[in-house]
Amino acid sequence: MLPGNQIEVLQNGDGFFPRFLADLVAARKTIHWRTYVWWKGRITEQIARILAEKARQGVEVRLTVDAFGSTKMEDHQSRRCGRPG
Repeated sequence: MLPGNQIEVLQNGDGFFPRFLADLVAARKTIHWRTYVWWKGRITEQIARILAEKARQGVEVRLTVDAFGSTKMEDHQSRRCGRPG
């Protein structure tokens, strides 16, 4: 870690996702996110919408998903996130 940064351990999805979504919405320059699981559902729909909107706003968005863990990604989500469907 670099000086001036901090970390906070969040115990579960109820603690993690509201903060994570708020951080995505607050991003002004870049979003770089790597995930190993991307399943269809309400949360991934929200994330895909936010990432697409941030990219339209000029934020550099880079999403890396695991090839196996993203097999359940919806085609419209992958296209929205920039992956050919």
